Amino acid sequence: TDGWTGTVLVGDAGDWRAWEGGGARVVRLGRHGALRLPEEKDMLAQVLATCVQDARDGDRPRALVVGVAGVHGGAGTTTVARGLATRRGGGGILVDAQGPGPGVWAAPRGESAGAGPGIGWSDLWAGESRHRTDLVTHLPVSAGVAVLGPDAHGWAHADDPRMTGVLRALRGAGDVVVDLGRWDGRCRAGLPAGGVVDVVCLVGSGDAMSAQGLVASTRAHPVGPPLVLVHTSRCASFAWQECAREAGTPGGTSLKMRVRAGRVASGMGRRRREPDAVWEALRAASLSAWIAGGEVGTWDGIR
Repeated sequence: TDGWTGTVLVGDAGDWRAWEGGGARVVRLGRHGALRLPEEKDMLAQVLATCVQDARDGDRPRALVVGVAGVHGGAGTTTVARGLATRRGGGGILVDAQGPGPGVWAAPRGESAGAGPGIGWSDLWAGESRHRTDLVTHLPVSAGVAVLGPDAHGWAHADDPRMTGVLRALRGAGDVVVDLGRWDGRCRAGLPAGGVVDVVCLVGSGDAMSAQGLVASTRAHPVGPPLVLVHTSRCASFAWQECAREAGTPGGTSLKMRVRAGRVASGMGRRRREPDAVWEALRAASLSAWIAGGEVGTWDGIR
């Protein structure tokens, strides 16, 4: 039918390309290609809810998806990611995409490790392109934050084929912070993850050596999405701030988010507000790119 813009559910072996060619939104139900009704009516409702969420992706979403990556080892990337997710007392969503390892829920010194019961990367099928809109309710919770992380049986990197579907499902529940580990070719290949990641936060200590690492890593793997720089030391070097100016970061500067003993430094006044200030800069950078219609160039280091 001319002008058809509806949604069609088809089995894996169905003639789905004919529907897609007619302008319909096509959802393939996977290798089995069937839902048993009325027993699986809840699953059908989740599939349709996911379609509605996908249809809204063309508009500005209220939730923000931030990719956090370090430009050198020991930059405090995971701590910054955790600090952003918990910046207002919890309730955020944290995704570990740095591969095998202890993950984002590894406890800082003096705190208990681990998270509550729930699913991890090993429970998500690699061939699944969409996930239930209530995925966040099945994740373990640590310090008030829902966490999707690795375990002994599975993990994910930034270029994991499951990433786009996972982030689309989670962003419907709130702001999402993705710990990408160290900025490398996997991050560049995986971002902007089907357009789901709104802004990248690159983290370094802020000294002259970290500025060299920033230039080297971004020249090898240019940053595509909007960019914000964060330094974790008390003061950023001139070289690091020059990188911020060249990169066109908000205000042409790097933001401070001090890290001590595996946690974001707490205190009174400005130090207490550092995670909030970084988050507002991330949202502003994302908004500027959205206003510009997504026409954001890559940055590949200082010339």
